[in-house]
Amino acid sequence: MRNSKVIPFGPFIYSLRSPFCICTILMVLIVTTSLVVFNRSATSNPTFADNVSSLFAGMPQISQSISSNAAMPKIKVPFAWLILVLLPHLMCFLAVSRSLRKDMYLVMSSSKSFYPILLTVSCVTATGLYWIIAGVLILLFTLLHGGEILPSTTISLEILEGFDASTLPANTVSIVPLIGSLFITSLSLITLQCSAGLFIKEWPPLFLIISWIVSSIFKLHPILIGNYMMFSRSSLYIDSASREIVEGNLCAGVNPLLTLVFCIGSLGIFLYLSLSRFKNIDQFGGE
Repeated sequence: MRNSKVIPFGPFIYSLRSPFCICTILMVLIVTTSLVVFNRSATSNPTFADNVSSLFAGMPQISQSISSNAAMPKIKVPFAWLILVLLPHLMCFLAVSRSLRKDMYLVMSSSKSFYPILLTVSCVTATGLYWIIAGVLILLFTLLHGGEILPSTTISLEILEGFDASTLPANTVSIVPLIGSLFITSLSLITLQCSAGLFIKEWPPLFLIISWIVSSIFKLHPILIGNYMMFSRSSLYIDSASREIVEGNLCAGVNPLLTLVFCIGSLGIFLYLSLSRFKNIDQFGGE
């Protein structure tokens, strides 16, 4: 098996071919489409689709209404969003971990110089899988309800029920750095997932991934949209009237610098464990 062929983009291809992956993507699309198209209600109690559409449709108008002190009903974030956000991560972990571990054996037995490249591709493609699902959801709700998301769009945090923005230097956030923080956060989580997949019998990475998921649950609800889908309060950049980034801002007890340190630390742990684990592998399945 020394000359086993390495499949480029193996983890991404394997994950897409996985029946679990395909069924999960179809389930998410069917459920969200059904909620938006068939489950709208004219009653005083808004449905899940009403909450989502009111968030993603007409973001500039919502922000302007808040900034002008106009009356605006707050949006209640349903607990179901927790499942929709964590589901792609769970899917990536289950679908990618096995194929990633196999590809690492093949890479280390054929060309050690190619190992960092595959490592990068694995993390990026797994993150891309998460972004595909999140992007489809955002695009679906935006197009169906005539909403518009522009680089200049600012989002008011006061539209979220259960979130007190009075202690923040500003109550609006720019969408561009928020999308960037989503990428950083999801990449960090995917890195931990890959680590747990490679060393599923090792307790340290398994403990890391479990701890991260548990901490995310406490952080995401009841302000789930403000954390992930509006995009990661753990590294918020507060957009003031002069559009300056407020330094040292603490959101949910975490500031941007600490988030960056956590991401780098996660990647460092992953690299150290994987290199030490596979440095002596001479053939597939052997050390």
